[in-house]
Amino acid sequence: MKTTASLLSAAFLCSLLYYTIGSGSLAGEETASSTKPTRPASPPPLLIQTPPQDSQSHLHNLFQLTERIYSGAQPDDDAAFVEIAKLGVRTVVSVDGARPDVAAAKRAGLRYVHIPIGYDGLDQAAGESIVNLIKNAEGPFYIHCHHGKHRGPTAAAIACIADGSADHESAMHILEKAGTSKHYPGLWRDVKSFEMPANDKPLPPLVPIAPINSMASLMVAIDQANEHLHSFADEDWALLESHPDLRPTGEATLLREGFREAVRLRSSSKTNDRASDDDAYWNQMIAAEEVAAKLEDAIRSNDHASANRHLDQMGTLCTKCHEQYRN
Repeated sequence: MKTTASLLSAAFLCSLLYYTIGSGSLAGEETASSTKPTRPASPPPLLIQTPPQDSQSHLHNLFQLTERIYSGAQPDDDAAFVEIAKLGVRTVVSVDGARPDVAAAKRAGLRYVHIPIGYDGLDQAAGESIVNLIKNAEGPFYIHCHHGKHRGPTAAAIACIADGSADHESAMHILEKAGTSKHYPGLWRDVKSFEMPANDKPLPPLVPIAPINSMASLMVAIDQANEHLHSFADEDWALLESHPDLRPTGEATLLREGFREAVRLRSSSKTNDRASDDDAYWNQMIAAEEVAAKLEDAIRSNDHASANRHLDQMGTLCTKCHEQYRN
């Protein structure tokens, strides 16, 4: 009887030992059924490489970030769209304010998605649209702005986060590699702070041409940058206590880019503006862009006297234009 009991006891202990070791659980450790959250795996290294191109390439500032995500400059003709298709891309994504050439993309067998963003950063809807793109559209994706250096890489970095291919640190490296200017702090800020929406949150629809008035949006951004610059001038170009996140150089860059983008949009989209066909109006916009460039240079050179003079010139141009076309 004692021998039998000893054998049963040994068998029980062996079974218990097998269970605890075989199941990967030892005394004091969580079992597989534990509710303790698991640490997410680190994303794989990004490629961030330039695919081989010949001297006749129609794509500029081209980067491959992952197996599914490319960024680059705006494709300008049929040959550029064909070149994109040869990369294996299925969906072209414009984050530019200009009207996408949907017909040219279609001829190359490509879908176009339009998610316009500004130089001042991504709003919530744009970020959520990029998430919808990654989750539900057919890739690979070619994401572009106009030059492929600032807004496009920013959106592509967000796409990599949404795809699980990048964390915030590696996403910021995308901007560095693409040469995204630090004078667009909103772009850097929004990549660094991007958070995925809740899984059950409805996402914005994906459209080939976004129904926005690009000129109206640009004029709001121009007015805001101009107002900030006047605040800096009132403080002898010192940083503002009311806006510690702003820098004079950044606002000057946004002002110049606003006028430059407005002039470019004249030929690529309808402005729904009574001045849109008036050459005199556009000549004033071109003149304003030139003054904004001089203002930016003066601020970067810490030439405050010249900056004040160019800011006054900008005020004169704006007042004249508003009297003719806005008031």
